[in-house]
Amino acid sequence: NAANLFPSTGFNIEVDESHTIDIGAIWMFKPRSGCHLNNQTPMLLVYKNFGTQPVDTVICGYQIDNNPPVLETSIQHLNAGQEFYYSFYTPADLSIVNHSYKIKMFISKYGDENQLNDTITKWIYHGDAISSFPYFEDFEASNGGFSTQWISDLQPSTSWQWGQPNAAIINHASSGNNCWVTNLSGNYSSPEDSYILSPCFDFSTLTLPIIDFDIWYETAVADFIQLEYSIDSSYSWHRVGNTGEGVNWYNTPSGYSDMGWNGSTGQWIHAQHTLDGLGGKSNVLLRISFRGGINGTNEGVAIDNFKISESPQNDVSVDFIKYPYDSCGLSDHEKITIQLTNNGLNDIYNIPVYFSTDGGINYTQEIITDTLSFQENKIYTSQSFFNVGAYGLHNLKIFADLPGDQNRLNDTLNSKIMNFPIITSFPYIEDFEVNNGYWNSNGTNNSWQWGQPNDTSLTSAASGLNVWATNLSGYHNLAEESSVYSPCFDLSSLHKPIFKSYIWYQETYPTYCQVQVKNNQAPIWETLGSASDPQWYNSGYSWTENSFGWKQVKHSLQNYATYTNFKAKFYFKGTIQNTGFAFDKVEICDAPTADFNELVPTKAGYFVYFNNQSQRIDSCLWDFGDGSFSKELSPIHQYSGSDSILVHLKVWNNCDMDSISKYVHPLYISVPENSLSNCINAYTGKNVLYIQNNCSETIAEISVCNLYGQEIYYEKAVLENSLNLINLNHLNTNTFYIIKIKTDKGIISIKKVILK
Repeated sequence: NAANLFPSTGFNIEVDESHTIDIGAIWMFKPRSGCHLNNQTPMLLVYKNFGTQPVDTVICGYQIDNNPPVLETSIQHLNAGQEFYYSFYTPADLSIVNHSYKIKMFISKYGDENQLNDTITKWIYHGDAISSFPYFEDFEASNGGFSTQWISDLQPSTSWQWGQPNAAIINHASSGNNCWVTNLSGNYSSPEDSYILSPCFDFSTLTLPIIDFDIWYETAVADFIQLEYSIDSSYSWHRVGNTGEGVNWYNTPSGYSDMGWNGSTGQWIHAQHTLDGLGGKSNVLLRISFRGGINGTNEGVAIDNFKISESPQNDVSVDFIKYPYDSCGLSDHEKITIQLTNNGLNDIYNIPVYFSTDGGINYTQEIITDTLSFQENKIYTSQSFFNVGAYGLHNLKIFADLPGDQNRLNDTLNSKIMNFPIITSFPYIEDFEVNNGYWNSNGTNNSWQWGQPNDTSLTSAASGLNVWATNLSGYHNLAEESSVYSPCFDLSSLHKPIFKSYIWYQETYPTYCQVQVKNNQAPIWETLGSASDPQWYNSGYSWTENSFGWKQVKHSLQNYATYTNFKAKFYFKGTIQNTGFAFDKVEICDAPTADFNELVPTKAGYFVYFNNQSQRIDSCLWDFGDGSFSKELSPIHQYSGSDSILVHLKVWNNCDMDSISKYVHPLYISVPENSLSNCINAYTGKNVLYIQNNCSETIAEISVCNLYGQEIYYEKAVLENSLNLINLNHLNTNTFYIIKIKTDKGIISIKKVILK
């Protein structure tokens, strides 16, 4: 489709049997409308062999208005599927200026089995050459020498009309009564691939022409409108300008196959752009082209008050604000950096520039003393400091007041910049009840609003009254590419950060919304997560189609836990209109981490001493794997035997939950805690373990464990009937240990032995 937005498009498919002999006219290559036409205008027809058999001889002809046709024989061998450009020997007389010629080109072949594709009809307009400027046409007295035509000969349809509009929406001209519009009283065709063509312009005496016109457009989602130029008598066309340049120039977001106007202005607006590279050209054609009608129709586009003039002698523009921009932690002591351009033909200097951060209530004046030549840019940083330290939006207004400036449309620049707070206290919970939470939206065709929803589908918030939504009371905009940006977050104090939000969406595919994140100064946003992550997207890397009510989603921010200026945004790309997307009650919090180990048991029996090492928890639940449960922090549990068993631990806090599963190994202890055998005892010295054996000589397994149950020393030794010495030089001094001595008579566990 025209805008390259949809992965699938509806087609009208016909199945027909191939013909043996079928020659079709496919393109009237010459002539083209313009001011180059004369009484010796070349004529050229392209025809194609659609049949299954080769052909050699075809009759080619053309007819102008109701004059007798010109017939010639083309001798050219064409196999099936081949094309041929036939140039007529007889030129045409198209010398009448400001006249539309109805031209038919056709072919004839004896035995042709399909005559539906034999003829092409086209209106060719011989316009006058305009060399006097400024040129202005309001289309009141006539069509202004403009004509309409279709772009493809295989789709011969145009809905452009000149006259008084009376459609439901586009119902009046910008001035006077008349204008050019795609259908004066209704919608354009489906599909439509057409244009209105200007007269010829001779820019030989102009340095840098400027074009102005009024435009009103009401398009369907995949349509777009462009201004194009040709300097080779309309054989090739080139787009004028890019999105965001000039004044009200193009608005299609990324994702479209080309740049142009799309959507709805709801009224007449004024557009202006320089005709770069066309100064000095003597044969320039301009056209307003309209491509669309693939995925529905609308009223289209209207054009009025068409003007072309030389660049003024004196004209300075404020192009953009380089700094400050939307950021975190702006101060009360910031300078403003802007770019200016000299669009006038004269050199300029001593340019007064006025700066305001309150929307023009108060100004600070500075003088730029540098000399700027024609089309020279200047990056200028103010000498004064400005207070943009308060959190929220600041309305910057900068204008240049060059004496004698002849174009005041580009002198003033208004920009809203957002100072976001830096959040350092967690958990962060924002329900948007008090205000918009210092979140901020912008983008192309932005429909985001903060407040109380009252749409027929989105009727309430997830909590309280207020939400952020794409249009609180209706559909999102066409061709929308917009975002709502969060404050900055210092996540460096969090161990396991989680992003949570309630969301609601009712979208028509391929419209979607996703969360993107970055560190504040990083240039590129990255998509957070995918549909494979639990409780997150429902399709690929986004939410699309229908949530069927409010639902809570969440995603780990573990990969960003070191970020000190973390930012998130809800990124929305709207195509086919619907209610759109909403979010409420955003949280960033620190999730718990579940973990545990075993301590050395000292009770008689098959006991496990559980040591809960979880972090940031409010509650827990143990599943001991034998059908028993506990909510104690670090319980002691007795098993029936020594078989290894899988234990599950779940932990919670107000942020989230976590779980872990580990195998534990119940160990039989024969002697109760602090109950020592009369036969064997043990005590310590400096890096030495003394074992007093008052029984007969025996073999013993000696192990030393830390308080977490980890074995750090093991030895199998013969204990003589006396004092036995075990060297423990490798252990830390002044540390608690558990000593276990196992003989054939049982196990002795000695707790809290201090190695001095």
